[in-house]
Amino acid sequence: MNPTFRQELETLIRARYPLVYLLSSEEQRVEEELRYVASRLNKRLYLWSVTTGLIEHPGQKDTSTQRPVEVLLSIERLPQHSVVLLKDFHTALNDSVVKRQLRDLS
Repeated sequence: MNPTFRQELETLIRARYPLVYLLSSEEQRVEEELRYVASRLNKRLYLWSVTTGLIEHPGQKDTSTQRPVEVLLSIERLPQHSVVLLKDFHTALNDSVVKRQLRDLS
């Protein structure tokens, strides 16, 4: 039997993978699944997009973390029991500083 997407996410998070790269056109579904798994594992879920910055609850906005470099610096300071969803972050991967920071985080 193949594991479900939710089970795979939970397995990866339990295994403490520092980075999981997901490519999906179903952004809302990914967020819902991550929210479920994070809750089940007693972890805090943070969301990031270039328009909202790094937030914990929908409807918030943090302009100090809207740039990819800034959010990666902020992620370093999050509690260990955190999961972060970086929406559309692939567009920032052409920046060598962002790539290096991402490697340093993992």
